[in-house]
Amino acid sequence: MNDPQDHIGRSKVYVACRGSPTSQKICFRHVKAAKNLSLARVLEEDYRLLHHMCHISNDFVEGIRAKLIEKDNNARWKPATVNEVGFNFCLE
Repeated sequence: MNDPQDHIGRSKVYVACRGSPTSQKICFRHVKAAKNLSLARVLEEDYRLLHHMCHISNDFVEGIRAKLIEKDNNARWKPATVNEVGFNFCLE
């Protein structure tokens, strides 16, 4: 129960779950798929995903607006919930 690695893992999950529903779903799929990849390959995939998400989703801009510009922490994600994120969107 006092394993520092367990605490680090839980804190990373907490941070990931605060983002947009689309990012949450894609992040979960990415972590699951990356567990057997080399560090170099994971970093390549991270970069590819980041680039892709910034071009096809307004989530990054909406998160910046909610957190840094208006500082209301009230992002209006589209889609609003993880269940609304289409499976095909995660495969693009």
